[in-house]
Amino acid sequence: MGLMSDALIPLGAGMVTYYVGKQFYEGAKDYQDAFMRFKSLNLGDQVNAEADKFVKATKVYGVSQTELMKALGESVGLFGSFDEAKKFTPDLLTLGKANSAVFGDKNGHLDDEGLKSLLKFIDRRGGFKDEATFKRNLDLAEKMVTGSSGFLKFNDLGAFSQNAGTAFRTLSDEGLLEMEGLLIEQGGQKAGTAWMSLYQNLVAGRTPKKTMGLLQDLGLGTLQMQEHGSVGGKPLKSLVMADIKESALLQSNPPKWMRDVLIPTMQAHGITSEAQQLKAVNDILSNRTASGQGSIMTTQQFQLLRDFHLARGAMGADKVSGMFKDSASGAEADFDAAWTDFKKQFGTTMLPQITSMLKTGTDLLRSLASITESENFKSFMSFASKVNGTFGWLPKQFFGSANAAEPGQSPNVKTGTPQPFKLSTTINLDGRKIGEAATDYILNGMGKPQSTSSGFDFTRAAPPIGHSFAR
Repeated sequence: MGLMSDALIPLGAGMVTYYVGKQFYEGAKDYQDAFMRFKSLNLGDQVNAEADKFVKATKVYGVSQTELMKALGESVGLFGSFDEAKKFTPDLLTLGKANSAVFGDKNGHLDDEGLKSLLKFIDRRGGFKDEATFKRNLDLAEKMVTGSSGFLKFNDLGAFSQNAGTAFRTLSDEGLLEMEGLLIEQGGQKAGTAWMSLYQNLVAGRTPKKTMGLLQDLGLGTLQMQEHGSVGGKPLKSLVMADIKESALLQSNPPKWMRDVLIPTMQAHGITSEAQQLKAVNDILSNRTASGQGSIMTTQQFQLLRDFHLARGAMGADKVSGMFKDSASGAEADFDAAWTDFKKQFGTTMLPQITSMLKTGTDLLRSLASITESENFKSFMSFASKVNGTFGWLPKQFFGSANAAEPGQSPNVKTGTPQPFKLSTTINLDGRKIGEAATDYILNGMGKPQSTSSGFDFTRAAPPIGHSFAR
């Protein structure tokens, strides 16, 4: 046992050395890959060197140098300048780690896709034009996530901003916060599509004539003929909806427009019950996508107001990041980041040697592969085949052949279908059995006493009863 244990010690030490070495190598390789991605932006050698220097000199709480380099490459295009990206990317990463710890997987892993969605959300609101606008929109996005207690993620905000399109860009800060409940209820993608559909129906006037007439009857808009040029001297005209009541409020804060304009108008025209109001909203919005969102705004006002007040009073980006830094999850994330940087730093010294070894091994394998295509190698294989055909009979005489035919399958010996061979027969006279005949082989065996390794077997000492064999 002692010898076995002593023998396992070098093996275990070797495995540990391999594992640690691989961790160092992977850490350095990941940073190198992130840096290559940044350099692919082709900002110039000076900016590349500055980025590498900045990342290695900057300590971001809970964030490794590899994560910082990766995020820097993703955000520099959105900020429009490398200096702006350097200023804000570290805070974005810390906020991303904080949200992952508080609302996500509880261990501070960075959500790369969520960070990209946050950047696009801010970009679609024009948030990168100056520092104040950026911080305001970042705070707004964080309030929506925090106020939902984790129901919303940055991915939801990104999907909402993408699908709402033009309608999203018209929302005010307060209007966006009032949409909080709709995003929770419908999800970011569907809420964005529904808001764009509602916008097209009411603001852009792309609605059926029946709906236009209803809007005019309710006093929410005015029908008028609009010219669209002329053909052959005759003007082209079409009926359009114009002057939607409180149109500016509808574009900036649709839930408030529903609450302050549409519902009081319906009540003034005797549409008071919930069922009547739902039908009227469905008729006004004319399609299922917009109608679904309109029905939520009409019948779930209490929930929407509740979610709005929670989002407005929730913590912003700075407070959430500060809370994260004082937590155990934050300390754990910061330790993990430090360990990643440690592996990357030590692996950097190993990376050139390992890369050189891989290149040498690759060249060797390709050289061996190319040898098989050379004329000399093919000539050698042809010669070896002929030698084997000439002298291959000798070992077969002693050891047989691995390719020998199965019994009955030899091409040199033809056999028929195997038939049973009878060793005894019955003797009949006038249709009556008078005896049995057997071969000498059977009779000799049955006429002898039988024995086994354990003693004499009396049951096999005589012919079976009922058989009468004679020579």
